[in-house]
Amino acid sequence: MAAKAGKVQYTGRAFEQDASQAMGGNIDRALVELITNADDAYGANDGEINVEVLRTDGEPTRVIVRDLAKGLAPDQLEACFGVLGAKTSGFEVGEQVRGLLGRGAKDTAAFGRAVFETIKDDTYSWFQIDRKGDTVTDQEQVTKALRKRLHIPEGQNGLVATIHIELPGIEVHRDTRLAQRLADHVQLRRISTERTLVFQTTTDGKRSPSQQIRWTEPPSDMLVDTDLEIPGYDVPAHLVLLKLKSPADN
Repeated sequence: MAAKAGKVQYTGRAFEQDASQAMGGNIDRALVELITNADDAYGANDGEINVEVLRTDGEPTRVIVRDLAKGLAPDQLEACFGVLGAKTSGFEVGEQVRGLLGRGAKDTAAFGRAVFETIKDDTYSWFQIDRKGDTVTDQEQVTKALRKRLHIPEGQNGLVATIHIELPGIEVHRDTRLAQRLADHVQLRRISTERTLVFQTTTDGKRSPSQQIRWTEPPSDMLVDTDLEIPGYDVPAHLVLLKLKSPADN
């Protein structure tokens, strides 16, 4: 009997399981993923990243991350968020991005619909992925109304990622607590010290004052503080090792 070639099928159920495992029911992880993606989009350029939590009575909470970086053309948008393992980050050609962790944006759909909206060169496009991995995408000419809704000014490009928290039992921490968790998060340390990261909440249409998120050194115990001689080098390395009093991702 002749051998039969095939390929492993990746089902919606498998996508849901993988995404849920990656996110671990922790909305902080989704925010970190989207914030680091926005930082990657800016690259070495200056630029602000905005994080917003929208709470409306009777509707799922929405978590939004917005940048005014380079935006994505419709085909780029679909390639970035609709293909697992695609080489879209620029990592392979030497761009200063995380690259190998880029799949995580899709995993944010573990909490509910994840919608990525972008404006690039006066074209508006959007891509939606749900918990089963089902997707919908479309594009149109940008309008002033779209720019106003997305907070992307005339003449600028950008991307807005929105997670609709539709999965029951997912906790989105209250304003002060969530802001502090972002400020304490070790994976955001470089971003929140080198770039403007702004946090704001809106509850039933009432917008709270915005605040800047900046890295704050978490409580820790000193384990090691010493100089190390390294063969072949005239200057010693200085090693500091700290143990956090609580987990960095909890």
